[in-house]
Amino acid sequence: MEQIIDETSPSVLVQHSPVYLRGDSPTIPVPVKTEADQLHELTVKGLTYRYEGSENGINEIDLQIPLGSFIVITGRIGSGKSTLLRTLLGVLPKESGEIYWNGEVVNDPKSFFVPPRCAYTPQVPRLFSEPLKDNILMGLSDDPEHLIERFDWV
Repeated sequence: MEQIIDETSPSVLVQHSPVYLRGDSPTIPVPVKTEADQLHELTVKGLTYRYEGSENGINEIDLQIPLGSFIVITGRIGSGKSTLLRTLLGVLPKESGEIYWNGEVVNDPKSFFVPPRCAYTPQVPRLFSEPLKDNILMGLSDDPEHLIERFDWV
């Protein structure tokens, strides 16, 4: 966790906070989406990450994802699919390469690829002790009109 959130001290990561088991939960702030949050094209040029002390990782990845695309990345176990995604999102630090959102360089992917621009469910999901629906909504209303208003960009 320290490696992923490098600007936060370890003591803050384990700091106690309230647990809401009964009664009303606190209001969850919903990020306000803007036109700049809407994807028109995601471009990756020369993205590289290698695991420390190894040649394993990804090397010089180029890809272009236009709005409305359905992209599938396949490969054998250990071929770099998860590494590619984790490097793109900034969870792993890139060695080299550039990431562009609508033609603009993304300097800090870890801070940029957050809601409302991005959502990520890892291979081994970490769920809260709630139904799957609640984990996906993360406190948002499940009213269809509300969801369409928040997420229907395509």
